[in-house]
Amino acid sequence: MATVHVFAEIKASEGYERELESALCGLLEPSREELGCCQFELYRDKSVSDVFILQEVWISQRSLDLHMESDHFQSFLTSIQENQWVEYITPRTLNFLG
Repeated sequence: MATVHVFAEIKASEGYERELESALCGLLEPSREELGCCQFELYRDKSVSDVFILQEVWISQRSLDLHMESDHFQSFLTSIQENQWVEYITPRTLNFLG
């Protein structure tokens, strides 16, 4: 079974950097505790302060799918949509080459 690697670039809407950072930080521990989570890390771009990167590694596509259906992830999506904290999210699922 191949692991699934995801990098998600998330850009905060103007003026909502703090709110988005707080919401993203709220994903860290519950996601790390999920069955199948190998890595779940949050970064903030040093040169573009309103851009965040989530680096995720999941044991399988099924574990990633379950994460995306989880209560804490769905709550995060609802919050960012209702409050318009995000300009865009660009997830990239990558093949690990070495």
